[in-house]
Amino acid sequence: MDEHEIYNQSHTLGAIIRIKPDMDCILKKFGEDIATLKGGTYNVVRLLKGRHLLDFVHKRCPIVHIEMTYVVEDNLYEDFFEVALKPIEQQLIIEGLISGQLDYELQRLFFGLDEDE
Repeated sequence: MDEHEIYNQSHTLGAIIRIKPDMDCILKKFGEDIATLKGGTYNVVRLLKGRHLLDFVHKRCPIVHIEMTYVVEDNLYEDFFEVALKPIEQQLIIEGLISGQLDYELQRLFFGLDEDE
């Protein structure tokens, strides 16, 4: 169990938010790591009522990320959404902005290699 899972288990108050990223990522709230999300499956995160600045950051390539403002209307709220990091990753590869991992990413993109392989 990692520190992010402990964080989520210790927070039993707040809305239940199910998030399904298309790639493994770190969820940050106002710049602080709060959860590790597994790609391709719904991950449960609890957020208190209010506005939250969320950032979904690719685990292996932090330049690939999506930042969004998410509003929780009520602590008894439940919601779900999906996060698409792959299109951002692919665009950055095309633009040549991912240099250190370019060979790996191109192989994964064109040959369908999974991150765990």
